[in-house]
Amino acid sequence: MWFQNMVPALFPFMVISGIIVRQNYTEKITFFIHPLFHFLFGTSKAGSYVILCGFLCGFPMGAKTCADLYRSGRISKAEADYLLTFCNQLSPAYYFGFLLPFLKLDESKVLPYVLLGIYGIPIGYGLILSLFYRKKIIETGFGENKYCENNLFLESIQKSISDAVSGITILGAYMILCNVCMILPLFEFRILKHLGFGDRLNPLLLSLSHMLLEINGGIKSMGTQSLSLTMGLLPFGGLSCILQTKYMIRETDLSIGKYLIHKTVQTVLSIVYFFFLRL
Repeated sequence: MWFQNMVPALFPFMVISGIIVRQNYTEKITFFIHPLFHFLFGTSKAGSYVILCGFLCGFPMGAKTCADLYRSGRISKAEADYLLTFCNQLSPAYYFGFLLPFLKLDESKVLPYVLLGIYGIPIGYGLILSLFYRKKIIETGFGENKYCENNLFLESIQKSISDAVSGITILGAYMILCNVCMILPLFEFRILKHLGFGDRLNPLLLSLSHMLLEINGGIKSMGTQSLSLTMGLLPFGGLSCILQTKYMIRETDLSIGKYLIHKTVQTVLSIVYFFFLRL
């Protein structure tokens, strides 16, 4: 899964985004969309780039881009805190290339409703939070401490590739570790079944524990048992995604605890939405 899905989906974006940040191309990239994002979310031009990456490039690029720009002084602490609450999402490529075909959902019938739940909830959450963060972001300034590494283009490529190789390897390690940990609830499940509790145990609970560890393995474990629950749990990402996010923000003072709180709220909203959608 790491080699076939994660590496081709994330590694190129990590390299390209690293070059964009090091060469200070973020404002050029967001030239056309920034007025809209600034109006809706109150973000700076660099902050608008975080939103773009977070929703298009896939998890955990939102956290990585946010941390990179914060470390370089391109966005303030207040803006980084705000963006981290809703800009770390699974990519459209993940949904269309793996999830929807695997779950065998009829895209022609459910796609608008699924997209509304997947991206509408975090966008709406970000809009609501902007009411509380907007004033603080303005007070701390929009990129006033802008920093430029003055890297040559070739040097930016080399540094970006080096960072991407390190990052994708660590992410793969977390993914593998959490998949290996799936044997623990399976082992406990079999022990309880052997002790005579098998009739009281719902196999869905075992699959649910897998989803909370690592979403790719969890999705395959869940299968089509409960499509609404599977879709609802995706925003949380499982322990693997949490560890990956913590790694991405490791050299900053951004809080993984606050990130978890906001992710939990969005997950609850997502579960409620997909429960009533009844896929």
